[in-house]
Amino acid sequence: INEAREKGFYIECVSLIEGLLADRMESLANQVDENNDHSHKTLGHLIKALRNISPAGFEEDIEKINKWRERRNTSIHELPKDLEPSFAVIYAELLSVADEGMALFRELDNLLSKYRRATIKK
Repeated sequence: INEAREKGFYIECVSLIEGLLADRMESLANQVDENNDHSHKTLGHLIKALRNISPAGFEEDIEKINKWRERRNTSIHELPKDLEPSFAVIYAELLSVADEGMALFRELDNLLSKYRRATIKK
């Protein structure tokens, strides 16, 4: 991701970050909801599921990730449609989306690690 970012491949960065977020959210959903398989679901599906089943402490991160998902969708889908203000401005917005997504991933990953350490049976 860092190399792609440095080389200006922002769409790829955002896609990889979305995959990382989905991976962690899928893992959490499958851990707390053993009766349902949340594997290979979209970020939107995982957000909806986790709103109902996530342990205490995850609510704020889930909502931040949802807002990021909406921002990501807007940025990605505007690229082929709208060249005003300009492709360069819209593309540059993806750098901000990528940076925000990476920060959210780190936040979620840390929270998930703490949750797992707290719930491991000794």
